[in-house]
Amino acid sequence: MPIEFDGADTASPGPVKSLLYGEPGMGKTFSLRSLPKSALPALLIDLDRGATSVLGGFDKGELLGFIPDRFAKAGRKEAPAAYEQVKDRLNEIHNDDAIKTVIVDSFTELYQNIMDYVMHKNNKALDSAPTQPDYGMAMRFCIKFVEALSELNKHIVVICHEANHTNDVTGITKVTPALTGQLASKIPGYFDNVLHAKVKGRGEKREYIWETVPNGLYIARTRTQGLDTEIPQDFNLLIKD
Repeated sequence: MPIEFDGADTASPGPVKSLLYGEPGMGKTFSLRSLPKSALPALLIDLDRGATSVLGGFDKGELLGFIPDRFAKAGRKEAPAAYEQVKDRLNEIHNDDAIKTVIVDSFTELYQNIMDYVMHKNNKALDSAPTQPDYGMAMRFCIKFVEALSELNKHIVVICHEANHTNDVTGITKVTPALTGQLASKIPGYFDNVLHAKVKGRGEKREYIWETVPNGLYIARTRTQGLDTEIPQDFNLLIKD
């Protein structure tokens, strides 16, 4: 039975769900090299089209790369295709026990693909300004997408860019996943681990780490017991055999 991306509220937890976010160059995609053998093979949905170096770091067959088309022919015109292609690919592996992990790189780009889909569905030009109903529909599709990921009963890794969000009431600014509006606060709630990626040191002393607790500026949390407030970017600390 296909998983439902845009329908009723149904969700079941996957084994370990991790959301990684941070600036470019902070090791988010590169950290996938540390996925333990028990989490492989993995399906990498490469929406950012920048995971070539990661693909080279795995033995043949351990990481399956999937790059959806941004647009596809629809009659005589082109229409946004990425969102529907991603849904189709995930439905294909829904009952495939051989795939242990699903990776989305990045959810920031997926959101743009969803917004393109919404604008096209509402018969609007993609470069026109979305209205509030457009944003509301895109938000609903994003949330249903995350819920559908949970139904896969696989390890989930979602990578996201970062952005500054200021609370309109308190005026406090926090660094959060780069998602529009309420999604920045809603989407992290679906994950076991929300980890902020950063680099400490320089040159040979440079360390790629994940922050696991909030520090007043960044949001972060983990349900994994016994982790320090800063840990190496190593999935073996999150996914146990």
